Amino acid sequence: MSVIVLQGKPEAVRISNGSSAEGNLIMAEISEAIAQQLEKITPTSLDDVIRTNKDRARLYLSTEAELAALQGTISNGTVTGEIADWCFITFALSESQWSGVSLIGFNEAEHSSWMTSMVIAINDSTVLTKSGSTYTLVGESSTEPDLFHICATLNHWGLGQRLGVPPIFF
Repeated sequence: MSVIVLQGKPEAVRISNGSSAEGNLIMAEISEAIAQQLEKITPTSLDDVIRTNKDRARLYLSTEAELAALQGTISNGTVTGEIADWCFITFALSESQWSGVSLIGFNEAEHSSWMTSMVIAINDSTVLTKSGSTYTLVGESSTEPDLFHICATLNHWGLGQRLGVPPIFF
């Protein structure tokens, strides 16, 4: 028996074992099971990314006040990338009163979703991160960040398991 998932879509699973009728039945059962599992782990909002310890950590679109506090001078240097469909998100820890802002969007040079380390300065359409990278913001901001990429990044940074982030990885 072989299982083929077409373009990562659970509704496009095809099973082949020689019997068309039996294959169709198995396909429907597997498709439904996969769809249910994907629905369980797929976050529906930024608030749904962190699923445990919600009293200790929050993730949300950054406020105007948080972004205003990051306004500063950025020296001319090499631009790491251009970020389109961008927004700023804040990761906040309640106990320590710490919060940090990250930039998320689509990195034009990498042709991929992108999430930066903590932002330390914003100047017009230029962003400087804690890691020393400089990004240029392209186009208008978005209010719909790539939730899958945020999950994958938090898991990559080792924060996912403690915060109940869905098991989505790069």
